Amino acid sequence: MLCTRLTNARFLTMDPDHSVAHDLGIWQGRIVGLDEAATSLPAREVVDLRGATVTACAEAGIGGALFGHGPVELGAYQLARDKDLLPLRVQLMVAADLLRPVSAHETDGIPRALDLGLRTGFGDDRLCLGALKVWTDGGMMARTAALTSPYEGLDHAGQLQDDPEVLTNLIVHGHLAGWQLAVHAIGDRAADVALDALERARRLRPRPQARHRIEHAGLIRPDQLPRFARLGVSAVVQPNFLRSFGDDYASIMGETRAPWLYRGKAFLDHGVPLVGSSEGPVADGSPLRAVQFMVERASASGRRIGPDEAVTVDQALHAYTVAQALHAYTVARACHWGDRLGSLTPGKHADLVVLAHDPRRVDTSRIGDIEVVEPYVAGRPARHRSSRGRHRRPDQQRGCLRDAPSRRPDHARPTRAARRPTSTGTAARRQ
Repeated sequence: MLCTRLTNARFLTMDPDHSVAHDLGIWQGRIVGLDEAATSLPAREVVDLRGATVTACAEAGIGGALFGHGPVELGAYQLARDKDLLPLRVQLMVAADLLRPVSAHETDGIPRALDLGLRTGFGDDRLCLGALKVWTDGGMMARTAALTSPYEGLDHAGQLQDDPEVLTNLIVHGHLAGWQLAVHAIGDRAADVALDALERARRLRPRPQARHRIEHAGLIRPDQLPRFARLGVSAVVQPNFLRSFGDDYASIMGETRAPWLYRGKAFLDHGVPLVGSSEGPVADGSPLRAVQFMVERASASGRRIGPDEAVTVDQALHAYTVAQALHAYTVARACHWGDRLGSLTPGKHADLVVLAHDPRRVDTSRIGDIEVVEPYVAGRPARHRSSRGRHRRPDQQRGCLRDAPSRRPDHARPTRAARRPTSTGTAARRQ
């Protein structure tokens, strides 16, 4: 018997073998069947979505937290999970400066690591350690992103966070210790440092499934694109930076470099995994507005920025669903996520988002304003909406949470990343 069957919908499964479904069966938080495979089984609860269109929520808590915010922050997340206060799946990013020299056996080849050898993948499918975060430069708003040529109208080209050799050693040591790497590199000079370091790490110890990523990839020259592809590095971009601040960014880059900002199509054309991210609260956290920008390449003022980098709606949705599951949150198999998220297919978690309209059927100028009706995590509504006739969870009906505090204490409150808006997943009601 199914726990829940979601019906009367157009599910955009992101699975090319079964791209659209109308019924989805859920058992113990996982999808067990689509269409006839779902309707042929009895269900304890049937939820009529009234014509909604749904696609996958590849990962509901984008990016995790920076481990360096406090010495016991991981414990705070664990406490939140234990008390059922963690409504999202979360991967915690660990700040690379926490790595320290270790006396591992010489055959291990690990010069620096986290205590006990902890690395990407420790945890479960609800809370686990994600990538090791390495900062190589600053940002464009502060004019500190490291460029190979000066900013327009200025006499400097930004700066690296440290000497290139120091940054390279940090990246290499993280790789040798078994981490997935999330290397913050906004400027093209910073990207050179990151790519050089990742290439050195790969030579020292090949790890084909590491799926390292460059966070932001804000300004990527044409000659750098083949290097991304050759090294198997994902580009994790934040399109809403250009939607909100694109006029300024384009001005300080100038006519030649502005088309290289936060690329889309060029990454895909070179076979580079293109992954969407929100970067809330620094930028607008809405994934739908990011999808709209990826298609239109227009800032909030209407200025077109790199129009040749525009992608299709389906490609933009893929960046926020399948691509995130496969490339941004790995070593995914170690976290039990890679084969369980990203599309609505049997065996995967029933994580999805219901929207008021289908982003593939509305005018692109309306995508960013589509209402998020209901997110589901493990087959349960992530928030109770009595106006839609949803039922409270059984443990809430029994009053099992009556002793829970009205708000979580500061020491147990996950930091900004866990409170970001859902960064992946789109869905919609039939029009």
